[in-house]
Amino acid sequence: MVMSKPVKTNRKSARSLTAAERQALYRLRHLASGESVEVRAVLPRAFGDKLDRLLAHHDTSKRAFLMQLIEDADRRTLRRLKGAARRHYENGGN
Repeated sequence: MVMSKPVKTNRKSARSLTAAERQALYRLRHLASGESVEVRAVLPRAFGDKLDRLLAHHDTSKRAFLMQLIEDADRRTLRRLKGAARRHYENGGN
């Protein structure tokens, strides 16, 4: 009897992906396009606890919370800058 080789398909294997594998695929999809950047930080415990408390209070994710903080800070900064200082800021300090 002749055994044939298994045919490879594009279907997902029977095994579920691990969290690390899913995260790696997520990073590949979102970082490869250049549309996203990865931000990592190690905070002192007290700040981590404050962050967790804020996230629970606002019922949001770290990602959404950080995006909102950055948006608010950028808007406040732009409101107070005028002329050459504003152009310098808008050009990324260049």
